[in-house]
Amino acid sequence: MEKEGWYVAPGSIPLSEVLENALMKQVIVDDSGSVKYIYADGNAVAETKSAAEMQAIELGKLQLAGLIQTNISSLVSANIGNSQLSTQEAASVTEVVQSAKNIIAVELGYIDPTLKIFKKVGKDKVEVQVRLFYETRQSLVIAKKAVRKELKGKLKLNEEKLDKIIGI
Repeated sequence: MEKEGWYVAPGSIPLSEVLENALMKQVIVDDSGSVKYIYADGNAVAETKSAAEMQAIELGKLQLAGLIQTNISSLVSANIGNSQLSTQEAASVTEVVQSAKNIIAVELGYIDPTLKIFKKVGKDKVEVQVRLFYETRQSLVIAKKAVRKELKGKLKLNEEKLDKIIGI
């Protein structure tokens, strides 16, 4: 990658170690044997490092939120049948969960990239690649909280039905 022109920010650990750290984080499992971190990539080109970095992080964060939303969708879909909802309520729940990606992205806040590398592109542009990691268990907690808040506001469901839907 260094031969291709990729480099890390001055003062950062060497590129080889940054890559190794990211690869190691991808394969870590928790006590139950499940993947400990979910991860997503972001890539952007801009005229300044900071602009490209910000865009890459936001793209990665949206991708991460999409992965989390998919996980929570699976969980909620499995629970809808057991929640004794009307057809209209079930459809509304599905709609809220499907649109939760942006809400989840906001709830995640800033995520410090584990991998952040740069490359000069042409005379006046910089490409930035980032890889963001988020603890799987924590991501589900955030997603459940965000979806629960949306459902409570939109559907006026009681606490017991919300708990069944979200899988608490």
